[in-house]
Amino acid sequence: MRKIFVTNFLLLLFFVASAQIDTVIHDPKAKEILDKLSKKTKTYKSIKVKFSYTLENKQKGVTDSYNGVAFLKGNQYKVEFPAGEIFCNGKTIWTLMKEQKEVNISTPNPNDESILNPVRLFSIHEKGFKYKLLSETTENGKQIAEIDLIPEKPKTKKFVRSRIKVDKVNLRLLSITTSYKNGNVYVIKISEFSTDANLSDDIFVFDAKKYPNFEVIDGRE
Repeated sequence: MRKIFVTNFLLLLFFVASAQIDTVIHDPKAKEILDKLSKKTKTYKSIKVKFSYTLENKQKGVTDSYNGVAFLKGNQYKVEFPAGEIFCNGKTIWTLMKEQKEVNISTPNPNDESILNPVRLFSIHEKGFKYKLLSETTENGKQIAEIDLIPEKPKTKKFVRSRIKVDKVNLRLLSITTSYKNGNVYVIKISEFSTDANLSDDIFVFDAKKYPNFEVIDGRE
């Protein structure tokens, strides 16, 4: 369950900083909002978000939820969640799992959905997606745009769609709901968003001295 969390939280974050999209343009209103979100986000030197994460599968009667924190700076990131932590300095990823007392080392690969790069969180311009503006409403005083992203090649994806909510005025991603073919629905809501803190590069690197009893598994080729 905790490894599923890692995969799907990173799936959210994968939508963050890619500024380019295929030449197949769908809903121009949705594109305008996504372009503005991407442009605004790229002005920040660092980002910190607090989020809640929920998994639900009504068919199997499964529900799980917890909170976490993510830090981003350039192509570096760190994610903290109850079961562990993820560190990435842009060249190497360390995934620490507390219960297993192990750390898995891998290399960032933007084409692998299991280790997607959180640096891409706030631009929602991943190639291979159709997108459509579903609604524009006001919630708790905020002007909210709700947008669907659907794979152009659904047979190659495990999920059916991702539905995002964006604060149109402050240009911030508020939530993303991803529905999978197996009935799983993952919801990530961003509760706090802060920018431009002076984050040391050291926080994005795993320090083995702090975890002397953890097994380190190097999966790099």
